[in-house]
Amino acid sequence: MSNHIKLLSPQEKELYSFVRSISGLRPRNLQLYKLSCLHRSAHVCDGNGVQLDNERLEYLGDAVLNAIVADMLYRRYPSKNEGFLTNARSKLVQRDMLNRLADEIGLTSRIEAVADVDGSSVRGNALEAFVGAVYLDRGFRQCRKFVCRRLFAAHVDLCRIVQTESNYKARVLEWAQKHHLDVQFADEAIDNGRKAPAFHSTLVVSGIKIGEGDGRTKRDSQQAASKAAYLKIMQFPSLRRLLMQKK
Repeated sequence: MSNHIKLLSPQEKELYSFVRSISGLRPRNLQLYKLSCLHRSAHVCDGNGVQLDNERLEYLGDAVLNAIVADMLYRRYPSKNEGFLTNARSKLVQRDMLNRLADEIGLTSRIEAVADVDGSSVRGNALEAFVGAVYLDRGFRQCRKFVCRRLFAAHVDLCRIVQTESNYKARVLEWAQKHHLDVQFADEAIDNGRKAPAFHSTLVVSGIKIGEGDGRTKRDSQQAASKAAYLKIMQFPSLRRLLMQKK
């Protein structure tokens, strides 16, 4: 054991071991990793009263993760066009995927947040913040190894995910066009106190509100609303009959 490790407190040694076990890397700045799991709802402040949370790391990690996934797909699928690559990337960085990965690598149990906070994005946001921490601590090259090997290669069936159709907006539009129904989205920005924007979308088919969803971007919120609407349309024959009457 190095002298550096010997000087760590028991809590720091435990964090060091955790980070190394899931990333495969020797962490240098443990405070970055601790901060990556700190949700704003925990209301933790520094000595000057400034609130500490993982939102800046999340912002950085989101950008780094998208760049790494884009690079990974570009190299893996040299004959595919931009549309395929964009669609594939969106599947790999969507919130449900990041939430699942956070669970599988054990990051979820490390998150500091109040018990009743909305958990729909907390886990995925923490994973993005962790990616941001790895990037700042060890650089892009090591961060890329972590993302490609420790996240996607270890926990994701890339070929299956990439080939799976998950564009629910396209599905809804195709179904509505087939049945000569009108589809509209009502989008609004959400003031949630975060620096990053958020949106809420409502999908309306021929005057009937069918699905709602939230997302970091308008595209994400429309996809979430489309998924809710599509699953509802496919599940309930009575809803399909009602919509047919609106033609």
